[in-house]
Amino acid sequence: MLDWEKIVRDKLGSLPMDASKADEIVEELAHQLEAAYQEELARGISHAEAARRSLVQFQDWEKLRREIFQSASGARLPSGNRKDFFLRVAPLSGLLSP
Repeated sequence: MLDWEKIVRDKLGSLPMDASKADEIVEELAHQLEAAYQEELARGISHAEAARRSLVQFQDWEKLRREIFQSASGARLPSGNRKDFFLRVAPLSGLLSP
């Protein structure tokens, strides 16, 4: 089984907001990914392809991170707080297990 919360945390990085609010956001995104993943599996798609298709809905994690911060705080994410680009594009293969 995939640890969607870990995947979301790895992709988003730290959110500069109250920890309980950040946890709530991560949990909600993880549930959304899990639901999409389960739908793909129910259609007969392989585990790896189902995970890939689930993650496609959030193609730009840095943009999502900025939007979450702006929505939660009403302010723009400070440029010094942006997650390193190379950390955002970690290969999916290391996150999946059959």
